[in-house]
Amino acid sequence: MFREVTVLYALKHGTAVVKNPKTGEFVPYININYFGSLCGSRCGTGLISVYLPEEDRPFFTVDWWVS
Repeated sequence: MFREVTVLYALKHGTAVVKNPKTGEFVPYININYFGSLCGSRCGTGLISVYLPEEDRPFFTVDWWVS
């Protein structure tokens, strides 16, 4: 878990770079999505997903919270 949070922090604060695997070029920005889903009043889960520009699927996902 610590490694994932460290990588996410670096991506979020611009201290890490990301290459597009299709083109081999560095991407100018990334999209970060915070997603939460509830299954009742006291249960659910949350994820943080990182996307390349114009991509449908995340290339990196971290569990954010679980209850």
